[in-house]
Amino acid sequence: MAGELSEELVQITDLTITYSPGDSPPVRASDHVRLEIHRGEVIGVLGESGSGKSTLASALLRLLPSYAHYNSGSIMFRGRNLITLPEPELHRVRGKEIAMISQDPALSLNPVIRVGDQIAEVIRAHIAMSGNERRQHVEELLRTAGFASTSDTQRFTLRQRNSHHKEFLVGPQLLPWQ
Repeated sequence: MAGELSEELVQITDLTITYSPGDSPPVRASDHVRLEIHRGEVIGVLGESGSGKSTLASALLRLLPSYAHYNSGSIMFRGRNLITLPEPELHRVRGKEIAMISQDPALSLNPVIRVGDQIAEVIRAHIAMSGNERRQHVEELLRTAGFASTSDTQRFTLRQRNSHHKEFLVGPQLLPWQ
């Protein structure tokens, strides 16, 4: 395991993020944050409500609202600065290399679309396979999650039970959980 922890996965250096909504005065959500995460390492970020934990997690994938500003710093992920990475490259990183579990992961599932279809969409976006292969893969994933057949997953049955499985589908290397 010692060898696994030697590879630096993420290095956040001097990250400052400010929110400037409308005519309100700017609010500094993170102030010169420094953090290193190595492959295989599990870390926790603790703080009071409003201290910037969710901002930090969302910043890793540039999922902050339009009124958020990266004032300084960098977020290096496997040699790439995620803050300056072009959107098409960032799109390839999201979900496949970095996935995020939100504070309420149940909200990531759409209750009017079958779970299998939602899982298939994540796979389609990141793994090249035929529609038939994708369908078989989804069925295998659902069996692994404890469902005997895809008919068990009509609409939102996975919502309470396994709402964060989508984030693990393509094996991300970094999984912020806010």
